[in-house]
Amino acid sequence: MNIIVHPTDTIYQDIVSAKTIEDKNELFESALLSPFKPAIATMMYANADDLNATEAVSNWGFILPDELSQTPPALQALIDFGAWTKARDVLAQCVQQFRDYRQQIDIDTIVFGLFLGQQQRANPLDKGYTGMGGITGTIFAVYSDPNDYNLGKFNGLIAHEFHHNIHLSLFRWNHMEITLAQWMIYEGMAESFATALYGEDMLGYYVADFDTSQLDSAKRLIADNLQTCGFQQVRSYIYGDALADAFGFEKVGLPAFAGYAIGYQVVQAYLKQTGKTVTQATFVPANEIIRVSGYFETTR
Repeated sequence: MNIIVHPTDTIYQDIVSAKTIEDKNELFESALLSPFKPAIATMMYANADDLNATEAVSNWGFILPDELSQTPPALQALIDFGAWTKARDVLAQCVQQFRDYRQQIDIDTIVFGLFLGQQQRANPLDKGYTGMGGITGTIFAVYSDPNDYNLGKFNGLIAHEFHHNIHLSLFRWNHMEITLAQWMIYEGMAESFATALYGEDMLGYYVADFDTSQLDSAKRLIADNLQTCGFQQVRSYIYGDALADAFGFEKVGLPAFAGYAIGYQVVQAYLKQTGKTVTQATFVPANEIIRVSGYFETTR
């Protein structure tokens, strides 16, 4: 499995140095985003040849070419942190975890891109960072406000998104048929992979900040809806009510990121029951992980 870390750090600097907005736009589209256009097109349900990738990522809160007249503080903070070298090292460690399973994983190359988000357009619940690993062969990490907290989660973020690539190469998604059980384990397994490598300090806010006073009611609601299917329906349970208004889905009475937090607990229970590593458990279907974990057995 080959890892390519796209040199977005130097490309951003080239865009800042470009003299005209036309040159900035050209560099942004053809140099910064070009390796990711197929993935962006897939997420936008568009044809890559017809895609305006700049327009697409503007909807995701990326810093845009006309906002790059000088080096953004976020870029300098990431350079000072050594983020691109760290990402390469983390991804190499992640690949090593699956070295004995190469024949079972249909991924030849993963391209990693570290991008800058615009702080004013970022989701305030994201705490200045987010990632996307849901298109096999591509990983995005986006930092809008690099700080001690979220740079401290950097390794965990990269490992989480890497695991999504592996998981989706084994269990292909159909957005019309994805179940809550599958998506919940997908997130819980990725976070368990990150903490297995780097410790529980790497737990993302979407697990670490879960409102435990609502745990029992959240467990019941999720237990009753494990076979709910379809992306539009399932995300209500994964993301919780706090994001419903922002993303236009139905509120179901769950705290923020309930699906992530409970998915993590289910996977942890499964690992404890079986003694398996996260790498081994990655190959187990979601419904079996839930059943063997016993996590929901007392939930009624």
